[in-house]
Amino acid sequence: MNDEVLDPRRQRAAELDQLFYTLMDDVKCALVLWEHQGDEFAHRTYVRTVFTLVEGMIQFMKEGALLFDQFNHPPVLTQEEVVLLREEEVFLKSNGRVGTKKSKLQTLPNLKFAIDCYSRVFGVEFTPNYSGQGWEDFQAGRNIRDRITHPKSVADLSVSLEEIKTVEAGMKFFREATAPLLHRQ
Repeated sequence: MNDEVLDPRRQRAAELDQLFYTLMDDVKCALVLWEHQGDEFAHRTYVRTVFTLVEGMIQFMKEGALLFDQFNHPPVLTQEEVVLLREEEVFLKSNGRVGTKKSKLQTLPNLKFAIDCYSRVFGVEFTPNYSGQGWEDFQAGRNIRDRITHPKSVADLSVSLEEIKTVEAGMKFFREATAPLLHRQ
């Protein structure tokens, strides 16, 4: 591939790296806030921040898979996977032409999909344990995040220390599920 094609790819890869480091810094700052302040605001901030990191890492893996699959000959990803990685839906317009629109993917299946695509593009044989306690903790942590970001009552905003431990256990699963992939690229 020529340099004109590679430069936008290199630039996007650098932007994705910056996204990763910025989100990691945010988590570190939220952790410091939680450790020093320790109030409900700090608890909510920490939970929201770690799940923002999760969403960012899903995007990082999906875009990384799209960027680097272009170097695989033949490509590893199917056309359908490429559409999903771009978070698009294909539909037929009233004029008979094909159109696309933004799709909304659920976080948990989207994470599994991103890990699967990213690992295949990079030739890494790895599948996280989705049947263990870590995955259950991750799902419970996601539910806590959903509750505090879409509250129906004041009680929904409360995050107990037990729930913080659940979020931490879920994030341990997340780190174990993504680290083998990110360290091999």
